Amino acid sequence: MIEKIITARIPAHLPQEAAKIVLQGGAMSLDSLLAEALKRYLDTKKIPLEKKFLEEDLNWGLKRVD
Repeated sequence: MIEKIITARIPAHLPQEAAKIVLQGGAMSLDSLLAEALKRYLDTKKIPLEKKFLEEDLNWGLKRVD
């Protein structure tokens, strides 16, 4: 897997909460916790976008007159 280093501005309390989860064994590292959180977020957005594009294609096809 190719990795990329990112920089982001986030509320100060989020890294503290994430560190607690890592210390409690809820994640192997802060990096892995953030990668998994971002992956899950993107997965939740992917399906609605695919559905939207499919609906647009279907509507275009149904309205098309040859």
